[in-house]
Amino acid sequence: TNEGKTYHHPSPFQLESGQILTKAELRYMTYGTLNSTRDNVLVVCHALTGNASLHSWWGDLLGPGRTFDTDRYFIVCCNILGSCYGSTAPISNIPSSTTTQHDRTKTKEKYGIDFPDVSVQDTVRLQLHLLHDHLNLNSLKCVIGGSFGGMQTVEFAAQAGTTSSPFSTSGEKPFVRSVVPIACGASHSAWQIAVSEAQRQAIYADPKWRGGKPILE
Repeated sequence: TNEGKTYHHPSPFQLESGQILTKAELRYMTYGTLNSTRDNVLVVCHALTGNASLHSWWGDLLGPGRTFDTDRYFIVCCNILGSCYGSTAPISNIPSSTTTQHDRTKTKEKYGIDFPDVSVQDTVRLQLHLLHDHLNLNSLKCVIGGSFGGMQTVEFAAQAGTTSSPFSTSGEKPFVRSVVPIACGASHSAWQIAVSEAQRQAIYADPKWRGGKPILE
């Protein structure tokens, strides 16, 4: 599902690789009510193939009196950069200002295999801009996630878990006050890398892959 609102980053977004996304967008959803000090915030990060619709995959934990208590907290869930559930991704149209190889004015061509590599650092930094700049939040009580979501929580702490972070509003407390990483490590093991490569090779072997230009049905 790609339901939710869309954050449009106001300027070209430079990735960790040095490449630039002219149009960077994130799909997100919110639940509960923000308090007057704008700091009763929980951020829940989805796993690799998830989406911003927290109610559709951790719905049993969401609601009044539950773990993600909508009576106490303002809860935000973002679809990661590069995912195909509403955020800028390989299925997104290439902005016309970036077309250089040939004339793409007659049809809206999608990035496809030309979509740049994005990192955990990239997607978390874009989420921080959404949370800090767009939603005008003062701080996050906790960032929670499992698997790839857990990796994001660690990156949230690295980028915004100190008072010296540029995202710290007052300088007296960090923007990210705590994190709960679940079922993840600080880096991939050889086994994880091998499984991911096997998955990629299975995709490459699919006749519908067409060298990275699949027919989207």
